[in-house]
Amino acid sequence: MKICYIITTTTNCGPVNVLYNLLVNYHQLNSFEPIIITLKPDDANKSRRQDFEALGIKVYEFKKGIHEKQDIFKFIVQNNFDVIHSHGLIPDIINSYVQKKEDKPRFHITTLHNYPFEDYPQRKGKLLGNAMAYLHLRAIKTLYKVACSKAIAQRFAMIGVKTDVIQNGIIFSNNFVGKSQISSNHPIFLYLGRIHARKNVLFLVNYFKKHPDYEFWIVGDGAEYENIKHAASDANNIKVLGKTNHPNDMYQKADYYISASKSEGLPLSVLEALSFGLPCILSDIAPHAEIITNDKLGELFINNDETSLNQAITKVLTTKYDGKQIYEMTKDKFSSDTMMNKYYLLYENKILRRKA
Repeated sequence: MKICYIITTTTNCGPVNVLYNLLVNYHQLNSFEPIIITLKPDDANKSRRQDFEALGIKVYEFKKGIHEKQDIFKFIVQNNFDVIHSHGLIPDIINSYVQKKEDKPRFHITTLHNYPFEDYPQRKGKLLGNAMAYLHLRAIKTLYKVACSKAIAQRFAMIGVKTDVIQNGIIFSNNFVGKSQISSNHPIFLYLGRIHARKNVLFLVNYFKKHPDYEFWIVGDGAEYENIKHAASDANNIKVLGKTNHPNDMYQKADYYISASKSEGLPLSVLEALSFGLPCILSDIAPHAEIITNDKLGELFINNDETSLNQAITKVLTTKYDGKQIYEMTKDKFSSDTMMNKYYLLYENKILRRKA
């Protein structure tokens, strides 16, 4: 089974990390031959290209992106792929173009990592964001659609777009390596991820400035990094640590994970925190609720409501959590192997149907 994955770049970000998690153990599958096409150069400081190549996966770069769609089409025809699997707006446009240009029994599939009418306007402004969302909706019209979460699938269903669901998965250690129990007398709350307006980190900074008995660590970078650093500069209990190449160290040192995000697909950082046994305090958006299904994993709070956040934090501080149980409950649902096997079965099923 020859599979071509189309993605914008291999620069470290959510969709790229999902793809890496999907492919990390692909050698376990029979006759599974993946390659990756990227559409513009990576950010050299954040590239994961070598990680993919270390798995034995070739990465082909078409630097001009959509302007090279004819060359990409020729490449796909010459290599006779069984599956074309795209991730993101421009990759989906190219996938759709290839599908319409030839009459071959290939399986054309996209993974939807966001709800465009929510995500794009927040990142690009209403005018451009909504235009991008309509363009994306048009691009995926004839592709087989898989949402990365039940929450995203439900949002698409509301506008009449049917999707399958394969939840994001992460790489779990075979043995639990986090804290068995919370023991800190001066609790450390961790946010790790991109720092931009959609992540709503400023709300958390303002809360923790009023609660100096708690430590709040912010790990990551992004458009709002300097603003957050400035906002937290007069608070001794808040550390703005920037990007790290060793996120696992942060998860192991923290006591709780916290996010006030306004919009997500199915956040990998939350799953990673749970894999280290960290109870999570999360805003009440649907993707967070999809992960935190009971109080053994943490608490949800009403977003932008400090009273609700304070109640959630008070509850987790007075609850005895079992870190290993958190790890095991999360691993059952959100492992990379589970995600990989579901995609593989989908590929097989659809290829056989097209060849029948």
